[in-house]
Parts: sequence; C-alpha cells; structure tokens
Amino acid sequence: MTVPPFKVRTDAKIAGAPAVVAKLVSHLKEHDFIPAQNEPSCVTYETDFGTLWLKSNDDTVTVELETQTEANQWIMQQFAARHLQELAPNDLKIVWQGHQISSSLPPNARIMRFLRQKKISPTCIRITLGGEDLQYLSEEGLHFRLFSPKNRTRAPVWPRIQTDGTTTWPQGEDELSNRVFTIRYISTDEMTFDLITHPKGQAIDWINTVKPGDEVLITGPGGGYFPPSDKWLLMGGDETALPALARILENLPATATGHVIIETAGHQSRQPIKHPANVKLEWVDKDTAPQNALLDRLCAITPPQNTPTYGWFAGEFAQAQAMRKHFKSFLDKKQQLSVAYWTRNASQK
Repeated sequence: MTVPPFKVRTDAKIAGAPAVVAKLVSHLKEHDFIPAQNEPSCVTYETDFGTLWLKSNDDTVTVELETQTEANQWIMQQFAARHLQELAPNDLKIVWQGHQISSSLPPNARIMRFLRQKKISPTCIRITLGGEDLQYLSEEGLHFRLFSPKNRTRAPVWPRIQTDGTTTWPQGEDELSNRVFTIRYISTDEMTFDLITHPKGQAIDWINTVKPGDEVLITGPGGGYFPPSDKWLLMGGDETALPALARILENLPATATGHVIIETAGHQSRQPIKHPANVKLEWVDKDTAPQNALLDRLCAITPPQNTPTYGWFAGEFAQAQAMRKHFKSFLDKKQQLSVAYWTRNASQK
C-alpha cells in the first residue's frame, strides 16, 4: 500500500514549451496564484492541495506533483492537465507516471443507496442514504452534491477519471442531474440530509420516484465552511438555510456566543436545534410577520462592543445581497459570508 506523500509527473510534448509555461505563469498570476519560486529552470507553486513544479525545455513541459491525499492529487492533476490543454498550440497526450489513484471514481465521490425518507415538518423531508467510508465528509464543508440520472429509466453511469487526470462525466441519455444539499448528520456508513420542499423543484420530482436501494452519487464536501466558533456569531437565514444553520449550531462548542434568527413557514416548520447556552436563537414566522422582518431584525442586532464578530446569512438572492451590504458596513470581508440559495422569480414577487 502506497503511503503519502503521493508523487506523480507527466512529460507533455508541446511546441514552444517555455513560452507555454510563461503564459501559464502569467495567467495564474492574474488570478492571484503566485509561485513560491520562479526560476528559469523551474517554477514552484505551494498550494493548499500540495506542491506543483513546472519545468520545460524546447518541446516538453514537465509537471511534477506532490500531495498528501489522493483527493488532492486528483484536484491538482485536473488543474495541470486542463491548463496545459487550453494553452498548448497542439493536441496533447498527457499520461501521469507515479502514484495511481486507487479508484476510477473521483476520490471525493461515493456511490450511495437510498435508504429511507421521513416528513419531519410540513415543509421538510429528512432523507437517509447509505454508503461506505463517509467520515471524510464531516471534516470540512457543510454541503455536498447529489447526482442521479435525469432519465430515470436508464441505469446510472458515473464519472470516471481518465489517464490524463481529467474526469469524464456522462452526457446525452446518461446525463446526471446535480443538486446541492447540506449534510445534517453523518457516520461512517450513513448520511442524513433535509430537503426543504418546493412544489416545482427537481428534487421533489426525484424524491417522489426514488425507491429504497436506488443508487445515487455524492461528491463533497464543498463550500459553506463552518464559521469560526471563537467569534461572536450574527447569523440568519430563511427556511432554505435551516439545514445549514442547524448543523452549524449543533456543532458549535459550548463556549460559543452569538445571536441567530431563522425564518420558517409557521411554528410547525421549526425544528428542535441544540445550541450553546450563550447563542440566542429566535424564529420569524414568514406567514404572519411583516415583510422583510427577517432582515429588519437581523440588521437591528448590535454585536457586543470590542468583540470580534462574524456575520453569516443564507437565503433568497435579493436578501443575501442586502445582508452582504449590511455586513460590509461594519465587518471585514473575511469576517462575513452571505450567500443566495435561491432566486425569487417574477410570479413570486
């Protein structure tokens, strides 16, 4: 069994290789991706995923990678291969030598089985999937992506890693639907998430037809990282943010402090959420409260003086924009997050 660090390299035949490397370095710099060392013989990048070395001679670009996990190796191989393919003046044959990823499935993906569903409120269905080796999903992000065949009459075809390091996803009749959810609970072999119902959503179509034992694919974790628990937390969101806020609150240490407001469609749509004693949790009933009550109440909260604060909001697009503007009025960019989970269309206004 190979143990980290994992090392791979590829020697890609490219006309004018030094110029291609120079283009790549310039392109990455435009995106604030700066090399740790930039020498004529070798350009070195130190990243959160591992180390990348770029070398070149007249007709060959050599890429060397060193990572601590197969997931990071996969990310960096894709990164390097796609950039070289975009910049090279000729068709490339990229073959990676060294450590080979142990599965043809992307390392951040798992094939899961649908186990059960339960309606826990008028607007929420709790869904449980079964799988293997799921613990990695609990380590970072809040969210995951769920893939299932758009054509439900066909057996699922899952993505596969190619020899050049990129990933091929099924197309045409085998194309997959793609939805983002928040992990609610997770163990080594089961994952639970809450589906906030919408009468015309793709997810409702799926949950109305899925059967126990049906396979789906999940990838993650991704996005929406846990806010810092050592800050005073000002958080809020509408019902679509309830799963994320519940998971954040239930994973805070007992010493956490803050104020949270959640909007739901009435008392019956609220959920019991364990939270630290010094985090105040309030609810807004969108069916009876004044319009914009959620934002008005959040904006009226004044954090304690001389206390580091973090702002977090998720919900409808226009409301997320308004909260982002409010957070910017008193918080640094790195001390806030306001994201849109959905967009109101004209018929809903």
